[in-house]
Amino acid sequence: MIKRLLFFCVLLSAGFASFGQKTKVGLCLSGGGAKGLAHIGLLKVIDSAGIKVDYITGTSMGAVLGGMYAIGYSGNDIEKIARDANWRLLLSNDVPMTDINVEEKEEFDRYLAELPMKGLKPGLPLGAIEGQELNKMLGDLTFPVHHIADFDSLPVPFRCIGADILTGEAVVLSKGYLPTAMRASMAIPSVFTPVKWQNRLLVDGGLVRNFPVTDLKEMGADIVIGGYTGGRLFTEEELTSPIKLLYQSASFNRVADSEMQKGLCNLLADYDKQLQEYSAASFSKIDSIIDIGYRIALQLLPELERLADSLEMTDNANHQPLKRYYGHEVCVNRIILDGACEESRELVLGKMGLAENTTYSVAQINDAIQMVYGTRFFDKVYYTFENNVFGNDLIVHIKESRRAAIKFALHYDNEQAAGIVLNLTARNVLGNGSRALATIDISEYPKLRVNYQKFIDSQQKQWLHGGYHYEFIPYRLYNKGRLQEELTNSYNNMYVGVNYTLTKSSYFGAEINNEWSFTRTKIYPEDRSTPDSGDFRSLNSREWAVGFKYYSNTLNKFLFPTRGNRVKLLLKIIPGHTSINNYYTLDSVHPTHNFDVSLPVSPAVRFSASIINVSKVNRRMAWINNVFLGLVYDIRIKGHNNEPYSAAAVPGLFFAGGVQSRQRDNLVPFLGYRETELVAAQLLVWQGGLQTELMDKLFITPGISFLAAGGDITRYVENLANFNLNYQDFTKGATHAVGYGITFAYNWFGGPISLTVYRATGVDVIRGYFTYGYKF
Repeated sequence: MIKRLLFFCVLLSAGFASFGQKTKVGLCLSGGGAKGLAHIGLLKVIDSAGIKVDYITGTSMGAVLGGMYAIGYSGNDIEKIARDANWRLLLSNDVPMTDINVEEKEEFDRYLAELPMKGLKPGLPLGAIEGQELNKMLGDLTFPVHHIADFDSLPVPFRCIGADILTGEAVVLSKGYLPTAMRASMAIPSVFTPVKWQNRLLVDGGLVRNFPVTDLKEMGADIVIGGYTGGRLFTEEELTSPIKLLYQSASFNRVADSEMQKGLCNLLADYDKQLQEYSAASFSKIDSIIDIGYRIALQLLPELERLADSLEMTDNANHQPLKRYYGHEVCVNRIILDGACEESRELVLGKMGLAENTTYSVAQINDAIQMVYGTRFFDKVYYTFENNVFGNDLIVHIKESRRAAIKFALHYDNEQAAGIVLNLTARNVLGNGSRALATIDISEYPKLRVNYQKFIDSQQKQWLHGGYHYEFIPYRLYNKGRLQEELTNSYNNMYVGVNYTLTKSSYFGAEINNEWSFTRTKIYPEDRSTPDSGDFRSLNSREWAVGFKYYSNTLNKFLFPTRGNRVKLLLKIIPGHTSINNYYTLDSVHPTHNFDVSLPVSPAVRFSASIINVSKVNRRMAWINNVFLGLVYDIRIKGHNNEPYSAAAVPGLFFAGGVQSRQRDNLVPFLGYRETELVAAQLLVWQGGLQTELMDKLFITPGISFLAAGGDITRYVENLANFNLNYQDFTKGATHAVGYGITFAYNWFGGPISLTVYRATGVDVIRGYFTYGYKF
């Protein structure tokens, strides 16, 4: 009651002041993370009352909302932006796979964790989140005022608060680049990385001044409207964990300061009690938080209207309409790189593709920045403008990633057992613009991948690549779903080539590769109780090839994508191929009980096309099409009546079966068969599934698949349309199968988990496939 009487006294004095100096109205918004979005309701009510705000201060989320309000966004504008934003993406290090350059897509998002190397030891970053997507959004939203470096020159003068992590001081941000100031004010320690600002290292201002009313008064505000999201000390009953105890210890001064600042407000929307069931991380509940904020702020509407009347605010137009001006253009006078080491300058400038003294749109500048970030050579890339007598200088701020990083993942599935995947990636170590990596799968079925690539032109579009790939995997032979025999396969591939980047998401390449493979029975015939003469023991095969590749990937995610395409086209010319079969014998002529049969194979051409299309049906559903076509012309055994060859261990053939894709291009998933269950020279597979997110991170995908396989390409084409559903019956030129199943999956933070139940025509049993983690 006393506070309301004082407010009416202020109104009365404001009325008298209107005859002299204009009464100034200030708006102060506290921090609070997700809870800070309740301020949107207050902004809408202020707009409804017709209040013209003269000054704004804010901390953390209050700085973001206050900054947007200061440059001209209305409460309704900010509400729409907040409700439409992907907060999970903004407040993480995640980026859509569409933002990653094509040279890096096949290594993106394949690991559980990544640690930067400090010398020869793994280290930890200063914060978990760099905020690349958040920086991008803030820069986009504030672009209409990119030329304003003095926050007093904004449509509404503005201040926000940061905390100097080195001194513990509150830092009032009044000049500089607005989106960087907003980002600094919400840099929660250990969550977001600190922000460098004019020789200071800043973190969330809420640590020292969560509700900056005194700063608003210093700007000249006579009447203060405040929005406070809460912040109190825990009771004895609530102190139930060490984390809460630490939080309490660090909160004494902050809470006391906020209570003092609240007392300086003339009108206060206090959301503390109504938001106690929410936390700073409750971004999944922003709709209800905004609604609560609006309901509480509505209680102030009568007093705000009286204030507007007393100050003769009759125009009811608080804001100039603002939009995210993608079409807005700016002339770039100079391009200045801040933070880029000498080894990276050519890479940055080449990937940006911008020229000085040239006019660009906002979209073009954003795309150029994303091309640099998409190389994955940098932890953070963003831009600011500096205006001088010569024009607009584009300052590109770069935070170099560590030269080396260790990555790891865990995996298990009932086809290839459990394993630990370790990766070491080094950049700019073996030449500027280079990336070298080594990945190993420590498992019952070990694998190794070594790869090197380096850009070789000034535009950073041509790149050399080379490497070695090794796998030891099981081959299992089935008959109508029943396991007949187990084999193992050691596969090796050495390659070197050159690629040309066509777009951010596609490239064309050529390479020379040498593949060799050793396949053997898991138990040799001589180790069995009743061996038969002529039993297969092993097969050695080798081929050289010249290959051409087109690759395009616009999928938005590596796991559970909801839109986009992936296209992989491969053409290999194989001059020659040699296979050596080894058989067991009881013949006394062969005292070692085995003999070899050498099988040189004629030259061949192999083509494969793998196409994945993901179409979004609605917010929770996506239809996935997966098509594979593989053709071989012509693998025939010399000296054996030119009969088509179909032995299981030739690298040039295609292996169909399994639920998930593997690294090798000739291992093709088919819902219905186990991995490598079908071997063929000609193969067509189509799979379709409706991926549905039942609730957050929980998916169900019913699917169906179709297969057509054959040996000789001529007979295969002739009989492709003659459906033959007999289990792997190649006698008619082509064999067909239909599979169906359902997958249940959960995208757990420790790695995806899924269970698939499936069956195919000609198979007598229902199969199951369980998998966890990230595959090699």
